[in-house]
Amino acid sequence: MNNNYVKVQGVPSLVRDVETNAILSVDTKAIELARAQKRIRAQKKIEQTTLENKVRCLQRDVEDIKKMLQLLVS
Repeated sequence: MNNNYVKVQGVPSLVRDVETNAILSVDTKAIELARAQKRIRAQKKIEQTTLENKVRCLQRDVEDIKKMLQLLVS
């Protein structure tokens, strides 16, 4: 461990940076899990946005078809 870090008493996965006094996590498994979850959330948001755009496009297409049908009928 870096000499600039001191273990936090009672919490083995945390250290304190003696220069900045910041508390840091040294639990690499938890950090990787958090990063993976963040990537999954970002991907789901992209998928959600894509689906919303497709639905809007389909709604416009249906409206256009309705207008064309009304013109044909009248």
